[in-house]
Amino acid sequence: MKIIITLLIFSVGQVFAQTTTITFHTKEDISVSIYRPIDDAFNNYIVSDKLELKPNISIDYKLDICGLNFIECKYSNGSRYMLILQGNESLTLDYSKDGITITGKNSEGMSYFNNNFFIPGFLKYGIEIDSIFSQNLYKEIDLKSINRQIQHLLSGFSRDIQRLKSEKKVTSEFCHALDNDIHFAIYNEFIRNLRGLLFQKEIKLKSEDIREINNLIETIYRDYPPMNEDILRYSFGPNYVSSYYNNLYGKLDKVEKEKLVAGYGENAFGPYVPFLLAPDSIQLPYLGGAYIIQLQYMVNEFDQDKMFRYLTNKYPQSQYVAIIKKRRDEKRLESTNNKNDSIIVVVDQINSLKELSKVEGIKNNYIFIDLWATWCNPCKTEFQYNEELHDLLNKYDGLVPVYLSIDEDRFEKLWRKNIDEFHLTGYNLRISKYLSTDIQRQIYKGGTFIIPRYILLDQNGEILDDDLPRPSSISKLKERLDDKIMK
Repeated sequence: MKIIITLLIFSVGQVFAQTTTITFHTKEDISVSIYRPIDDAFNNYIVSDKLELKPNISIDYKLDICGLNFIECKYSNGSRYMLILQGNESLTLDYSKDGITITGKNSEGMSYFNNNFFIPGFLKYGIEIDSIFSQNLYKEIDLKSINRQIQHLLSGFSRDIQRLKSEKKVTSEFCHALDNDIHFAIYNEFIRNLRGLLFQKEIKLKSEDIREINNLIETIYRDYPPMNEDILRYSFGPNYVSSYYNNLYGKLDKVEKEKLVAGYGENAFGPYVPFLLAPDSIQLPYLGGAYIIQLQYMVNEFDQDKMFRYLTNKYPQSQYVAIIKKRRDEKRLESTNNKNDSIIVVVDQINSLKELSKVEGIKNNYIFIDLWATWCNPCKTEFQYNEELHDLLNKYDGLVPVYLSIDEDRFEKLWRKNIDEFHLTGYNLRISKYLSTDIQRQIYKGGTFIIPRYILLDQNGEILDDDLPRPSSISKLKERLDDKIMK
């Protein structure tokens, strides 16, 4: 019965699109980026629309909803909010410095999800699950106790959600959707830890332990099927199904693996080849999303031309293929039109922040430092906001951008390639051992480098701010720069 209910919920409202109106309201100037589903799958990395909000002026944003939709909203100061929509709804999202409030259908359920799960981040519960496992690993593994505590964690969420339903604050469909998504998140971490037990060496597993671990995993997958065609509509669905297909692929023999990539070769898919085992509703968003990541972060995990050919042949009318084609064309145009005379690579060895402030072209200016590396994906994510960043920096007299890479010598070629590909306008250099030591002492107080990091120096190389907001929080960054430079 549980499985039947789950499958029915997945398929609710798949036929008719219904218009939903979200009214955005704010008490201050701020922008909000909206991430709508792509090919009916949750999307949190390609901006669908961006709204510029003004104080006390409401903006109605209309969208057609077909079935369940998780839609993320990211404000320019870094605040986030997840909307869970099922069509024919009117909601108001009100932003203020004190937080985001929502009114309308199922609003109390969305507030619950955001305040207790989404905004604090899943890391909080990942740590809690890791702790449950570590507490039950001594000379033997107490799987029954582990499972009992995981179910207790889940039942706490389920009770809260059922209470909202019994008080008629959320609909039955919304209740099930929210409960499913939280189960996907918790069970994904549960399965990850269970599989980890099979490969650990500290405790010798008994045959019954191995059998019980596999039974637990099978039970979870039976109750929450990872092959369901609508699972990627959920915000935590992608993580839940990822480990399933990787594990499934690991069980194939060599002949089966070769047959899977016939006509293209394994290098056409790289680490994403396991998703060739998935139905189209899962395969397309995963492979399409992987391709977008390659373009966004300038990485090469697979042969992009071959992958593009595969996606174009199999899914010619898909939204992902259209987006990828547009991005590929834009990249080609950028590489043709980019004028690199605005990109300056400093080849002299700089040994301190003081010395940096004396470099020709930099001296007598305020210095905005972006500390990054070619292997740092969060750093590269921030480069998406470089246009807004440079528009902001240009508003201040005598403020120059300096990109300091902490890459080792062996990444020299990739570093120079990334400078051009991301068009890092300004001054670029890889930090020397001595500059690294100086930054570690002054910025990190002797601790570990954590990047990306944004730093503001005055004209003499003195630190005005050692931890500025990220470019993705452009309004917060502006406030800080105004305070430091214009006072």
